[in-house]
Amino acid sequence: MRRALTWDEVSALCRSTREADVEAKRAADENFRFETAHEGLAAIKEEYDKLQTEVSQERAEPRKDRLRARACDLAATAIRFMADLEQMR
Repeated sequence: MRRALTWDEVSALCRSTREADVEAKRAADENFRFETAHEGLAAIKEEYDKLQTEVSQERAEPRKDRLRARACDLAATAIRFMADLEQMR
């Protein structure tokens, strides 16, 4: 049986969601929307690759701030993709 989330875990999820939402809105204001699913997927893959590179370069000292920033960019790109699906060809 799964355990219930703690208050700190719920708070962390809410903060992360808000952070990704703000980044998605900022990116939408600065960039054109995705015209096709292929274009959106390519952008998601690019952000994933950046996160993967950051993770693989991690050494003894964790760089949680950089990992969090890359994960936020990936989440924001996925959110943007979801939103742009409404108007894709």
